[in-house]
Amino acid sequence: MPLPKRVIYIGRTDTTSDPYLLETDNEIGAWVALSHCWGQGASFTTTTTNLLERKRGIPFADFPATFQDAITISRRLGIKNLWIDSLCIIQDSASDWLEQSRQMKQVYSNAIVTLVAEASEDSHSGIFTSANAGRAKPVHVPFHDGRGNYSGSLYSQAFHQYFGVAGCYEPGPLSSRAWALQEDVLSQRILRYASDQLFWACRTSFHPESNPSVFHESQDISDPRNFRRRTQSSDTEIEKFELLSFWYTIVRQYRKRQLTFEKDKFPALSGIAMEMAERIKYTYVAGLWLEDIHAGLLWSTIGTDFCRTPEYVAPSWSWACLTQLRSSYSYPYPTAHDQDYSRMNIAEILRVDVSTVSGDPYGQVTSGMLRVRGPSKNITYWNAKNFNSAAMELRFDVGKEELDGDILCMQILQGRARDEIFGGISESRSTSCILMKTTIEVEEYQRIGVAYIKEGSMELEYGWEMREVTVI
Repeated sequence: MPLPKRVIYIGRTDTTSDPYLLETDNEIGAWVALSHCWGQGASFTTTTTNLLERKRGIPFADFPATFQDAITISRRLGIKNLWIDSLCIIQDSASDWLEQSRQMKQVYSNAIVTLVAEASEDSHSGIFTSANAGRAKPVHVPFHDGRGNYSGSLYSQAFHQYFGVAGCYEPGPLSSRAWALQEDVLSQRILRYASDQLFWACRTSFHPESNPSVFHESQDISDPRNFRRRTQSSDTEIEKFELLSFWYTIVRQYRKRQLTFEKDKFPALSGIAMEMAERIKYTYVAGLWLEDIHAGLLWSTIGTDFCRTPEYVAPSWSWACLTQLRSSYSYPYPTAHDQDYSRMNIAEILRVDVSTVSGDPYGQVTSGMLRVRGPSKNITYWNAKNFNSAAMELRFDVGKEELDGDILCMQILQGRARDEIFGGISESRSTSCILMKTTIEVEEYQRIGVAYIKEGSMELEYGWEMREVTVI
């Protein structure tokens, strides 16, 4: 397998030479990848000013503790190359960062193993130290055989047990970071150093240190290992349905994680999106899939602790346009087990245009528009307590206090949602709509929420007319 553009060459266990940054020139080799928290003010990086120095050599003592431990582990595994993002990407070069951020899929999916520093809060915390912080201290138990022939000591240690729960571990600081999600999902093999024990995960099994001999298997479609198992494209509708269910689950998980820079929202998910596109053969548009865009448009927020990103990240119809603070996030989309689910698209999507940096469809978005035609009506009353009823529920993307004026409600699709609407899991069919209001440009609209209207409701019987609008 061709090595990444740069790796840290660490040599063998018994080497006396310093590691150094190696420009690989596509030579064939194996490598270990590190998934870690940078922490505040991370300073041990590669830049244009120290690139030549890094290539000459990096004294082992200069590496922060987490990197030192990663080198030690890799050497003991007999692997001579280590990939660390902060060192293998030139951090003050926009062009190099753009080029290498597109390679995350290849780096993690082709690594021999990914070391996940789950419990380490920054590069100085160390893998071993942080991974031992939650361990119970061993209890010394002396023993003898009763005849005086044998005597010695046993050491007993308490572990948290994870019986039958595949992929379950004690989340650490790394699980709060957005970039780490795709590193986890794309990796073929993982050694996870959690705060209380070590975990092994691969495409076929999951083994906690506390019970390593037991085979833990999951059939959950949202389990990343089930995603890793799929090595071929998905051609049947059921297979595509399962992949879409996985995607919407990943988006919900991703929205709970933190980014230092909002502009990284799409790049930090690009590896998974690229893998999805290869398998499902769909077109990716600002976090949604064009061939499933009716369902994709119906994401919703639960709560009021959301706000729009201070800088432009995505069009208003994409889930990425909001910064999540503490509220939860939802997709009214069925799981792969909902075989009786059916839906009917109502609106007609006429045009979708998305512009990105350097034309990379998975990268940073600079603008986006959606031209859509469907049954619409204005909601002319403004009394929030009257909106939600037994027949109609509205969810706004941001707090109601930020909204004023008339709202345009457009029907998107009809079906049975799995989301908790109307006070519980919906068992009846409903019509899902997006809510919009005009922007400064009268002919353009901005998405501000979604609405669910129960089938047979009087709300569906009058006042609707076909409208064609542009949503930005």
